[in-house]
Amino acid sequence: MTALLQVEGLAKHFPVRRGAFGLVSGHIRAVDGVDFQLDAGETLAIVGESGCGKSTVGRLVLRLIEPSAGTVRFEGEDLLALSDSQMRARRQRMQAHVDNPTCASCHRLMDPIGFGLENYDALGKWRATSDGVAVDASAALPDGSRFEGIAGLRALIASHREDFVRTFADRLLSYAVGRGTEPSDFPAVRKIVRDTAAQDYRWSAIIKAIVHSTPFGMSASTENTP
Repeated sequence: MTALLQVEGLAKHFPVRRGAFGLVSGHIRAVDGVDFQLDAGETLAIVGESGCGKSTVGRLVLRLIEPSAGTVRFEGEDLLALSDSQMRARRQRMQAHVDNPTCASCHRLMDPIGFGLENYDALGKWRATSDGVAVDASAALPDGSRFEGIAGLRALIASHREDFVRTFADRLLSYAVGRGTEPSDFPAVRKIVRDTAAQDYRWSAIIKAIVHSTPFGMSASTENTP
């Protein structure tokens, strides 16, 4: 039986260019020798620390960037042998998360942020075009808010300042106590936001409020218990 998706020896080596003439002095091995197989009805999760190449693997499979080596077969068809127009048609079939309600519920929240950062390539370098096509960095959130590019994303976040600070405080508190936050922690998160508003949500104020919060105090006392 033919696998739905089969990837063998997938690699992407980005050239490092130096000097006035842009001579290649080396390569960054963003992805190197990745193999996996996905059968119909299966779900594959690629996990790893930030910057390990997870997103790059996905972009390589969809040929949003071209692989340096390897093979990618979808329903037995060699995707690397397809023309650009043929590949665009295949992407529509492969991007099932757009139509799958279970997946789409998360992607409709996450994808717009990524679209707004589309001007940055896999190495964080600014680009105006990708594979000869102008980059479209416009996006819309589920509530209808539209923005374009990093400047638009920054302005959108600034217009939801308290929401941003609350999320930031929640994540920083989670790091501080060494576990994920729970519903019982939410009052403490809201208090951190309230207590730091008068200080314009400065970093130092947020950190100090976390140190004085109940979840952090209980975590520290637990660690010191013999």
